[in-house]
Amino acid sequence: MTASSRREVGANGRMQFSTPVLVSTIAVVVMAVVAIAFIVFSGGGPGPIAGDSPEPTAIPEGAPAASLEPTPTRAPTPSPEPTPTPIARWTGLTWSDPVTPSFVVHLNDLVPWGDGYVAVGEVVVDARRSEAAFLTSPDGLNWTVRSQFDPGVDRFPRHLVIVADELVAFSHPDTDALGLPGASESLVWRSTDGMTWSAVDSQGWRDAWAGLWIGPMPAGWDELQQPIPTGLVDVASGHAGLVAIGNSYGNDGMVPVVLHSTDGRDWSAVSLPADSVSPLLSAVVPYDGGFVLVGAVEAGPRGDSATPAAWFSPDGVSWSPATVTVDQSIFPTGIAGIGELGDATAGSDGLIGWWGHRGMYAGGPRFMAGWTSSDGRMWEPRDLNTALPGLAHGYVAGDGVRIVALGPAPNTATDPDLWPGISQAWVSTDGVTWTTLSVPRELDDFAEGMWVVPDGVIYAGVESFWFGSPTVGP
Repeated sequence: MTASSRREVGANGRMQFSTPVLVSTIAVVVMAVVAIAFIVFSGGGPGPIAGDSPEPTAIPEGAPAASLEPTPTRAPTPSPEPTPTPIARWTGLTWSDPVTPSFVVHLNDLVPWGDGYVAVGEVVVDARRSEAAFLTSPDGLNWTVRSQFDPGVDRFPRHLVIVADELVAFSHPDTDALGLPGASESLVWRSTDGMTWSAVDSQGWRDAWAGLWIGPMPAGWDELQQPIPTGLVDVASGHAGLVAIGNSYGNDGMVPVVLHSTDGRDWSAVSLPADSVSPLLSAVVPYDGGFVLVGAVEAGPRGDSATPAAWFSPDGVSWSPATVTVDQSIFPTGIAGIGELGDATAGSDGLIGWWGHRGMYAGGPRFMAGWTSSDGRMWEPRDLNTALPGLAHGYVAGDGVRIVALGPAPNTATDPDLWPGISQAWVSTDGVTWTTLSVPRELDDFAEGMWVVPDGVIYAGVESFWFGSPTVGP
């Protein structure tokens, strides 16, 4: 793999917890009062198992309801409400030996699937060309290309989510069509097994992107120093379906794109509150049965001209503004504006978001300042440099249960020989309280991507893949 400028963000394969429900009904029976309790439990099973091969090879181009019967003399004793299984406590992270694939591949996103993993990305064909790739792995280390083709300029699959018993993938817009309304919408694919993929033809999806101004940046905006991601930006899957977000330009500012779907096939455009002025959207996260969206309002030519903002929705359709508190003191001297919430991820007990990457371009300050929220409605500022020493150039990702941070990490503008490698790790379920993990082995590879999965951490380096196996404590 070659070096990449992609953000290291969390995976889309986030898990949600639901609380069992207890329903009680009181009935009057002839001459005695008898309590009859019905306890209903709900649960889910795993998705279908994707086939895979342990060696990386590229293909050629081209509880049922229970009732207690009352007796005339004694009412049944009600069963206790089930207690959720506690989250296993991680105390350490041990990195595997790296696995270097025999072909050049860049993973853009991955999700746990069956007994292994499914990923999307691109495979390098030659010095001038790459192709879209859909891959599977039994262990997160050894990857097999299952489908490979030329999707058009830069339309490689970038986002991957699970919807019911299907996988849905989304591409980047066609870079040849940027600035041409209606010609640059992302491609969408679906699969039931992770092996075979087919294109999704959605009129609602096409209509949502038609007529939008998606790059290049308007005159007077600093495209080199303060680039803004346009087109499709992020996709999230939750109990309420799918939400896809993106950005486009208007005459006086940013025009958001927010789409909702129940199945990944039929899409409808939805709106943010009317007082969301020039919103810039950065990430969408499933949380607490709904969705949380982060970004900025009053976005302008520079990253520090925007104001951090967030929104929440119980269903992905109706959105309300969240309260985001700003604390200028956590930023270094010389930073005039805070900018946007540039990304976010969720644990089981809260969310964490961090400062937008636009504020760190062109040699700007690189430090971790962020916000945390227990409900997605109120966000409080956090100095993450104090909470997580060594994370100034680190990586953060989560899967909806755990949030993991790795550091220190390289500044790509410096000599990589001077970089000590990743020797620290922390874990949290809310972004506020962190546990330092023991890391007996240093990871010495620059990151292209990092994903938290139920059984560990998958790290895609420039050269190799690594798997971090957790040590579980009492």
